[in-house]
Amino acid sequence: MIDGSQIGEVLEANNQNQTALVDFNGLKFRLKFDQLYFKDKADFVKNTSKKHSTNVVDYLKLDVQTKIDLRGMRVDEALKSLDKFISEAILTNVGYITIIHGKGTGALRSSIHEYLSEVKEIKSFRLGELVEGGAGVTVVYF
Repeated sequence: MIDGSQIGEVLEANNQNQTALVDFNGLKFRLKFDQLYFKDKADFVKNTSKKHSTNVVDYLKLDVQTKIDLRGMRVDEALKSLDKFISEAILTNVGYITIIHGKGTGALRSSIHEYLSEVKEIKSFRLGELVEGGAGVTVVYF
C-alpha cells in the first residue's frame, strides 16, 4: 500500500501540545494530531468494547510518508533519522520507500546502503532510475 495506513487506539490525547499517544498492536507512538485522522465514527461505535468510552474516538489511521530527504546531514544524524523512518514504514506496511541522499562524494550513500543491508525486513534496494533521481536516491522494498 502506498499510503500505508494502520488503525490504532488512542490511549491519551494532549490538546495543549496537539499530540496523542497511540497504540498500534502493542507498539506505542506519540504523534501530532496532524499525522492522524479519525476513522468513521459508525465503525468505531460498532467495534467499541465495554472497556472503552464511546465519548472518545479511539481509532485513528496513521498517514506515513514514503520519501525521506537526508541531503546535507552527517552520517550519524542521517542513519538515526533513517532508522526511525524505516521503523514507521515497516509498522505501516508500506511496500517501498525512497531515500534521497544526493550524489556528493558517495559517503552518505555508502553508509546508507551498508545500513540497509543489515535490516532483515528489507527485501531489496537499488539506486533510482534516471527519472527517480538516479544515483542521488535509493529505492527500498519491504
